Amino acid sequence: MNTTDSVTYEKIMIPLRLPPELYKELIIKVTEQKMSNRGYSINQYVTNLIYEDLKKK
Repeated sequence: MNTTDSVTYEKIMIPLRLPPELYKELIIKVTEQKMSNRGYSINQYVTNLIYEDLKKK
């Protein structure tokens, strides 16, 4: 789901390497969010975290 004004092909891909335990927790968190927002994804969750952190500064 593209929730920004950027065209998908213009976005920059960054590989994400997580330990298995952290990945499992991430999947649980994203799955909980999917209950109310069907198009929610790991990418959206990570993007929101980064955006909120940068916005605080």
